[in-house]
Amino acid sequence: LDGAHQRAQDPDEAGRGIAVGHVGSAVAVAIPAREDLLRRGEERYGIYCRPCHDERGTGQGVLTEYANVPTASFHDEQRRGYPDGQFFDIITNGVGLMPAYRYPIPVRDRWAIVAWVRELQQQRVEREAALAAGR
Repeated sequence: LDGAHQRAQDPDEAGRGIAVGHVGSAVAVAIPAREDLLRRGEERYGIYCRPCHDERGTGQGVLTEYANVPTASFHDEQRRGYPDGQFFDIITNGVGLMPAYRYPIPVRDRWAIVAWVRELQQQRVEREAALAAGR
């Protein structure tokens, strides 16, 4: 995939489970959340995202801790409703104070980070459900 144009560069790309389309200005994608993709996403998230968004994606990383810079939580209602492609677009092009990661993070790794963010969201839902159930 070409992160700038969102079109397949590699003819085998579709055979690896990545389907891309457009939803408004964002890209929609369907990626199977395989273990290898999640591991890679967790690793890349730890390098590029964790410093600001923290290990659970709550937005309470070092920028908030030391510089009082507001950082987005992936768990608020707005971001839980983002399509995968919107997260990809934000990673690619940046938003607000967040810089663009188009060049330092390859396309496949950006999608892996999106998969990991979805995993973090699911983990939080499961933790909250367990607390509500008294477990």
